[in-house]
Amino acid sequence: MGTKFAENKMGDPSIAFARRWKNPPGLETRARVIALLKTGKDRYQEIKRALANIEVPGVPTCDVGWLDLRGIELVGVDLQRCIVRADFAHATLDRSDLRGADLLYCGFAQASLRNVQARAVIMGGIEASGARFDGADLPGANLSNASLSDASFRGANLEGAMLDLATIVRADFRGARLTAARFEHTSIAGALFDSPMPEGVKL
Repeated sequence: MGTKFAENKMGDPSIAFARRWKNPPGLETRARVIALLKTGKDRYQEIKRALANIEVPGVPTCDVGWLDLRGIELVGVDLQRCIVRADFAHATLDRSDLRGADLLYCGFAQASLRNVQARAVIMGGIEASGARFDGADLPGANLSNASLSDASFRGANLEGAMLDLATIVRADFRGARLTAARFEHTSIAGALFDSPMPEGVKL
């Protein structure tokens, strides 16, 4: 389910991925990427060219066709209605604004999305195993067919969200607002919920 991204064989991948964004070329590239994402248009080719400036030998590439934004820091950035197909594994997007964004099939494995504003975000088919969505505002979000094993949604607002056909094995939804959320045909083994479940939740 979702998109499989290349695995890092170098120990802690977050260090290697984040290092690219810390030097002057990385900081300049980050600013360029943010500016392109903010346009709300598909700027795949322009972002791809910008990323060529921070390629690091020894860091494995992600799947062909996906932009490599692993480890990028986008804390508090306004990305409303952005359109992108990228791997954000180990990235930090805490408090960013993703309302109405199209992130279909993107990768968010081990990423931090705490307290993001993401009403009606499109995240169908994402690979977000181990991601942190604690406190996120996700009403009406499309997370259908997403891989969310071991992810945390503690205290998140998922009212009316669609998680049909998703995999939420061992995911933590304690304290989350789930009124009218849909979990039809969802793999929920070991997932943690408050008891009783809110009215209108469809399992």
